[in-house]
Amino acid sequence: MLIGPIGSALVNFSTAFVFSPKAWAGFIMFGIAALIFLVAGRIPLLSSRRRRAQKKEEQARAQANANANGRAPAPAGKGGMAAALPRPANARKGGTSAREVDGLYKDVEEILRRRGIK
Repeated sequence: MLIGPIGSALVNFSTAFVFSPKAWAGFIMFGIAALIFLVAGRIPLLSSRRRRAQKKEEQARAQANANANGRAPAPAGKGGMAAALPRPANARKGGTSAREVDGLYKDVEEILRRRGIK
């Protein structure tokens, strides 16, 4: 009793949906919009893959440069140049001696000189 009207409703819905030009126009418009977003690079997944690949390339170049110079590479991180600088032994105590600060500045100047910045 109930199977007839349900089956009829499903058939009417599917035929109206499958053969509807409005439905297909909607699918086509959705596909075009998705393609535009992909091409424009607005999907975060694609841009994060690109960033990860660039980061790996930079790390490989840094490793190759460090091996060529015979030095250990700087630690990778978001700190940039500050992450590569050595921390004073008593940094947690709240102060550094003048000798440690002078040594730190000498190290920084040496790094800058090696890279041709100063």
